[in-house]
Amino acid sequence: MAVTLRHIADQTGLSRPTISHILNGRKGFNDDTRRRVMRAAESLGYRPLGSALAMRAGTTGAAALVMGKVMDRSNVASPVLSGIHDALADKGLHMMMTRLSDDELTSEQMTPRLLRELTVDGLVINYTHGTPKRLIELVTQYKMPSVWLNKKLPHDCVYPDDFDAGYRATQHLLSLGHRRILLLDASHPANADPDTIHYSVTDRYEGYAAAMTEAGLSPRRQSGSGSRSPREFVAERFSWLRREDRPTAVLAYQDVDAIGVGCAAARMGLDVPRDLSLMTSSYGLDVVEGFGLEVSRMHISGKEVASAVVESLLEKIAEPGQSVPARAIKTIFQPGETATAPL
Repeated sequence: MAVTLRHIADQTGLSRPTISHILNGRKGFNDDTRRRVMRAAESLGYRPLGSALAMRAGTTGAAALVMGKVMDRSNVASPVLSGIHDALADKGLHMMMTRLSDDELTSEQMTPRLLRELTVDGLVINYTHGTPKRLIELVTQYKMPSVWLNKKLPHDCVYPDDFDAGYRATQHLLSLGHRRILLLDASHPANADPDTIHYSVTDRYEGYAAAMTEAGLSPRRQSGSGSRSPREFVAERFSWLRREDRPTAVLAYQDVDAIGVGCAAARMGLDVPRDLSLMTSSYGLDVVEGFGLEVSRMHISGKEVASAVVESLLEKIAEPGQSVPARAIKTIFQPGETATAPL
């Protein structure tokens, strides 16, 4: 059973208001009375409730990571997740997590109560694409101290600079002497609705295309083909490797594309990187075992992303009604072993 002020009052013979004032550090009591209360509290094992402390302080000392339940729209890379936890801890805050359905996230009853029910000061929202518009409207309407993670918005967000990643990855391949450079994105059709896909799909291609155009070259893109059987899909995905004008370098949208094209090239007798250079601008897992080489890639620091998220969130908590600038995090080039000059 939890020890309350009543238990301390019973043991000391003092009133509960007196006990409360002394435990909260209020002055005006003699030393003997103060010592009686503190000794009784210690002997009984009294611990103040966190919620009560929060009410008195006007802050909870916590933030919540809020995610949806739609597959692939609320993924958080492990370095980012641990980085947010550690960055909050450095500021004396702790982190909570919750997953909610779209109905819950857009409910007129649920959304305004999120902060109270989670007992937190602010929210980090990780719902990266296909986000219900009503959720964004409610967060703005109720001035909830919130920062969006891995979502590109005009303000109140932190996201990787995917245009820059695509641009600089392509520039690196161009600097090696490649001219036939293909961007491979086997997961998304070329005509996909921008509202239903992650912003990086468009931004990485546009960065790649900008670098190619500046070099006087035509962009080449291989996209997913929609509804195909697995066998047809795989065959079509890599058929371009057999052409005489096949690319000498491939910039893969994500890790699975990099592994797939590397394995397909090996089956066709092509050596990576002697016959085909390969890069990726994906930030998920380190691709090191797909075909025995560490892939050259544009990488992002999870710690840097997390630090930016927490800094932005603290600004929002201090001024809930004020927007904070969007923060695009630059990527870092990791050379790897899969990109070299063409033969």
